[in-house]
This record gives sequence, structure tokens and C-alpha cells, in this order.
Amino acid sequence: MIGEALELRRLMNRRRLSPAKLEAVRDQKLQAMIRHAYENVPYYRSLFQSVGLLPEEIQTINDLKHIPITTKDDLRTAGVERITAKGIDLAACQVVHTSGTVGKPFAIRLTGRDLRARRLIEFRTLLAIGFRPQDRLAVIGPAQPHVMRLHQRLGFYRSVNISPALSLDDQIALLKLSRPTILWAYPTVLKALLYRLNYHLDTVPAREFLSLQLKCAMTC
Repeated sequence: MIGEALELRRLMNRRRLSPAKLEAVRDQKLQAMIRHAYENVPYYRSLFQSVGLLPEEIQTINDLKHIPITTKDDLRTAGVERITAKGIDLAACQVVHTSGTVGKPFAIRLTGRDLRARRLIEFRTLLAIGFRPQDRLAVIGPAQPHVMRLHQRLGFYRSVNISPALSLDDQIALLKLSRPTILWAYPTVLKALLYRLNYHLDTVPAREFLSLQLKCAMTC
């Protein structure tokens, strides 16, 4: 918890950086990621070599156009071993899937460190849109096991995950049960939900929630 709190503080402080400093941080991270992929991931090393591209030639986001486009099908064809960095224990990774709303769901393998970074960045995003300690968050996205954190056990920043694989009626029932003040959903998932509700989302929450403002954090 202490480590996560310190990491969150660092992420929050970056929001106060000037645009120029943010761009510098972005470019440094981009260069490190490109170098890591080239040196540790067989697929990306072969991809770069196929066009004679070296990692040091990618310095800013404007240089990304030099990298050949990779599709999900390309990654599936390459196989898990070739798209995974050396030294990563695949058995210890957690597998998450994309929603599959625009095609076949894609499996993504994350280490414990990856999961923590992703969780903290998402939490920072929620705080930026006004997530308050007393709010209740409902996430309708890729099905993931919900882990109850200590602060949630204490009643702060409560959340619930609702799988889009459930029927729309089951999703609506869970929303009514959880009475969220913030809804985080994929646009396509939200569109289907609204259609089922005849575009009256305010019919979902319990009566004490009707006077509150509903915030929708949509991600694609």
C-alpha cells in the first residue's frame, strides 16, 4: 500500500508539469520502450530489421510512422513466445482480454508490476474527472475479477466490475444493485445499454441517486 501511494503521488505530480516537460517525459519513455522491445522481444526485433530500422531512429512520436503497422492478427500469428519479452514468466502473468466489440477478443498478458501501473493510471484518470471518496464506481468492460482493496473495505472509492458478457437485463440489475455515481463503460457497451433502456439511463439507479449527477467515463 505504501509503495502504491508513493507511485500514485508521483503520477499525480506529473499532471502539474508544463506541456514541454510532459513532452520530454513522453519522449524519454517512448525511447526506452522502443529500445526494450528491440532488445527483448523477438517479434519487434524482426519487425525493425525487416525495414532496416534501428531503435535510436525513434526519438519522438513523429518518428513512429517509420515502424511498420502491426495488426492483432500479426501478433496472433507470431505466437505468444515471440511477442513476449525474454525473462518474463508467462505462467505468473495475468491474462486480460479486449472487449472484442470490433473483432475477436485479444489476450494481453500482464505482470504484477504491469497490473499495478495500469491500475494506478486508471485511478489517476478517475480522480481527474472528479472521483470522490464517497462515490461508487461501476465498470462495464472486459471481465476481470474484482479485488477488494483496503480503502474499499473502509468504504472509500468503492467499485464493482460488471461483465459485458452478461445479458443486458443482468447488467441493468447489477447497476441497480450497486447504485453507482460514476459509470465507466466502452462506447459500444454503453450504446447497447442505452438502447435497452430506451435511452433513459436515469431509470437505472435507486431513487436516492436520481438527484445526483451521473458521470460517464468512456474509453475505447
